[in-house]
Amino acid sequence: MTKKIILPAIAALAIGGTLFSTAAFAQADTEGTYPPVIQKLVDQFGVNSTDVDTAMQEVRDEHQAQMQAQYEEYLTSAVDSGDITEDQKQLILDKHDELQAEREQQRLELEQWSEDNNIDLQYLGEGHNGPHGFGKMEGGMRGFGPMMDGADEG
Repeated sequence: MTKKIILPAIAALAIGGTLFSTAAFAQADTEGTYPPVIQKLVDQFGVNSTDVDTAMQEVRDEHQAQMQAQYEEYLTSAVDSGDITEDQKQLILDKHDELQAEREQQRLELEQWSEDNNIDLQYLGEGHNGPHGFGKMEGGMRGFGPMMDGADEG
């Protein structure tokens, strides 16, 4: 019974965290490593880490689906306003999927390299939870680091 209450609470906290920052998800990239608030709940209520990992993955998947739907709505409005054609929208979606697959492959290769060489990715720098990297919000757009920091200024 407790797990039926705690797991949704953990998922709700994870979703709520995305409203303020995506750093919580970047911090929870490896199984069993959670943001402090979620780790405290796990420890306090003795929830199985596999259940938490599953709940976190479900939250990530739901968030990704929401982001994809918003992106498609954005492109649909561009078609409706005549900025792009339906064919162009499909080309954009196809390229978007291709680029996502390439980034995922690069991420997997980088994680393997990190493991093979016993090097924590934090030391690699940009884009991997290092300074100004993905998962960091330092005045700029997430993941674009100094390139977008203060882009709206003078």
